[in-house]
Amino acid sequence: MAKFKTDTVCTWKWLQLWHRKLQFFMPLVMLAVGGCGEGQPNAVLELYVLNGFGDGVPRADVAIYRTREDWLNETNPVKPPKQTAENGVVRFVGLEAGEYYINAVADSLNNWEGKFRTNVKSIGSFYVNTEFTVISKNNSGLLAGPGGKRWRITDVTLNGQPFPAGVPPCVRDNLNIFFKANKFVRDEGPTKCAASDPQTIEGTWRFNSTGTDLIFDYGNEVEVWKIIDISKDLLRFQLTFGAAVVVVSLRPVS
Repeated sequence: MAKFKTDTVCTWKWLQLWHRKLQFFMPLVMLAVGGCGEGQPNAVLELYVLNGFGDGVPRADVAIYRTREDWLNETNPVKPPKQTAENGVVRFVGLEAGEYYINAVADSLNNWEGKFRTNVKSIGSFYVNTEFTVISKNNSGLLAGPGGKRWRITDVTLNGQPFPAGVPPCVRDNLNIFFKANKFVRDEGPTKCAASDPQTIEGTWRFNSTGTDLIFDYGNEVEVWKIIDISKDLLRFQLTFGAAVVVVSLRPVS
């Protein structure tokens, strides 16, 4: 009898312990088989933000977007932006499957000229999508900005001398707007030099392989600016028309 009682007590204690274990593991099991949170977004995106040497970049600001337009303007992030850990890794959870656009910035470094688009898969609750993006210091970060960085002409010289009669107001108030991913818009501003001029012209911009020329493509026309100086506060370029050398300076405006 004593042995039966001992066996019964031990069995009961074992059952209690197993019940507690089941309580702990059951939500995970149900989640894995889709029985808990069924239909809810459950994809995971793990991002490695690297520098040009392949090292993880700590404390980089990272946001993800569902559309290219939101990425260009840095609006409507899918999740609140995060910072990378010391190893350069950041993780976003609870995502829907599909295409995402990555914006990664750390001081003067960004991923605008690298990989910024990825496709996230949802294969069970524990599947992790891994992606790598490289951030670097590049002219895009100086020239462009979220929602478009606006530049306006401040000075023009002809063969080293001030432009005769100065720069007309209808030219000085023009806006040259540079977006991420090479989108460009020229806006005539409040005044036009000719009433027939379109208010805006859209195209693309890019640097040549050496970074010395800024090339605009409007579809039916290509324009080339020969860069003299470029920084976050100054863009100076040269145009040559036969013996005439025109140097134009632009500065950003809010």
